[in-house]
Amino acid sequence: MNFENIFEPVSYWVTTYSMKLFAALLVFFIGKWLSGHISRLVARLLEKNKAEPTLIHFLENLIYYTLLVLVLVAAAGQLGINTTSFLTIIGAAGLAVALALKDPAPDHCCFRTRTQQYQFHRAVLGEIR
Repeated sequence: MNFENIFEPVSYWVTTYSMKLFAALLVFFIGKWLSGHISRLVARLLEKNKAEPTLIHFLENLIYYTLLVLVLVAAAGQLGINTTSFLTIIGAAGLAVALALKDPAPDHCCFRTRTQQYQFHRAVLGEIR
């Protein structure tokens, strides 16, 4: 068995892909750390403004995992993987969520606004009459 025939492809692979792997790992770990800090910063800002705890927890997780998906796509791009299909899937999922929520959200907001408006008019007009 000739060791030169084995060593040559291994050395080529190590020299070619080691820097890509190192860059991808660096992007992943720094991105994960950064997304954790950004989500905690948003949570602290919401707590400071006295937002509802359920909303704070939901937005903190939403921001963290959204940023983590973007970090994973960036790390995959560093490895040389074509990320166009990943970005297409993420875009389609975002469009599906947006279209699913377009009808219930305005109805809820309008109902709340109309209810508050009714209570305001009732309070003001009740005092005048």
